[in-house]
Amino acid sequence: MGGDFSERKLSDAFFWLKFILVFCMQDSANSLQTNYCEELIPNDYKRFDPPSHKGSVPVYIKLFIIDIDEINEESMDFRLHMYIDSAWNDTRLDVNAFSAFNDQCAKYFWIPNVIFERAKPSPSFPTLNVNFKISGDGSFLRTERFSLKVSCLMNFENYPFDVQQCIFSIVFMTNPDSQAVLTWFADKSSPFKDEVNVELLRKIEPLQFYLAKPTTHSVKREFIQGERDGKVEKDSYTYLLVNFTFVRRIVSSIINIYGPSALIVAMSWATFWLRLDAIPARVALSVTSLLTLCTQVQQYKGNLPPVSYVTAMDIWLFVCIFMVFSTLVEFAICYNVFSKSKDKVTNTKKSSSKSDSELEVNEIKRIAWKRHLVGEMEPSAEVKSRDCMKIDSCCKILFPSLFLTFAIAYWVYYLRIYATYNINLEYFGNEVIDDY
Repeated sequence: MGGDFSERKLSDAFFWLKFILVFCMQDSANSLQTNYCEELIPNDYKRFDPPSHKGSVPVYIKLFIIDIDEINEESMDFRLHMYIDSAWNDTRLDVNAFSAFNDQCAKYFWIPNVIFERAKPSPSFPTLNVNFKISGDGSFLRTERFSLKVSCLMNFENYPFDVQQCIFSIVFMTNPDSQAVLTWFADKSSPFKDEVNVELLRKIEPLQFYLAKPTTHSVKREFIQGERDGKVEKDSYTYLLVNFTFVRRIVSSIINIYGPSALIVAMSWATFWLRLDAIPARVALSVTSLLTLCTQVQQYKGNLPPVSYVTAMDIWLFVCIFMVFSTLVEFAICYNVFSKSKDKVTNTKKSSSKSDSELEVNEIKRIAWKRHLVGEMEPSAEVKSRDCMKIDSCCKILFPSLFLTFAIAYWVYYLRIYATYNINLEYFGNEVIDDY
């Protein structure tokens, strides 16, 4: 027992000794790197001022897209996982060879302070996911990882044939173009012009969308900085814009909405093959179809924000509901006419049976003809029934024809819009940038 206790104490002591050594070595390495960073800084270095001794300094930006997920129509945003490479030159430093540092040295140098205007507040990655390198000529290359919730102003007028164009913008927080200018890697004046501005690290396939090839643009905007000597001073800022185009997959909508709703409408036409006196069957079939369609409306509305305009899905479901409701109205009209005529004939038979109970049927018809009463008599229930059956027979052809005509026009119109984006997934609407 004593030997086991001694071995346990030695093991614990060795563990803590190893922990202290690792901590001290790491702290010593960080201290050495910090000292080396300080040696690179000249005495007159101002880390809050950009290196603009030859005019504004260009800062080159490149994005590496890791993944895009959590596209949410209700909150109108998506999550973007990416690396950002930023490169610039600072000739004020005394650098003789290539060096790599962690983010602890960033507090000694001028670092571009960029912001993402469309990003919602969300936790980013810690500083361990930041690294930068300095070349012998003072060129910086800083890499940082981000995970952002990006807002997107979506339009659902063509839903579910819609295409969402979401713009991700990058701009300087404090430095105007007179001090530092944001530039894409592939810009003509860039030393990295053979690179691409946005690179997908893997094939990205969101659940409900196709992702088109991201496109990049840059725009300048002016902002008032103040007033001096009665004159308004303005500074321009360069915005780097990335357009992410999401083309919705319509297969799920066909399976979940369009297919079932079309079958429900077709099922409601079965009432035209039922007898007029089959009241429970015809009413139950129409009402059940209406309730099912209303449930579908609520189901699809729950996935969208409360928009105030009509969508393509609204048009389809409204026509489906109208078609089912029309079958119920058609039955109500036919049955009302049939029941009234039946009541009149029944009352006529009761009155004639009291006065002519001893006369035979042929004699009654002969007397009625002589008295010119045939033209004044109400049509029989059988005649009315035949008329209603003719209406049902016409509806057997009319209703499917109307719905089929609407369906063809609907799908031709919206598929032409959808095909504009779906055939060429590199499509980009320049009007989005113009309105930015």
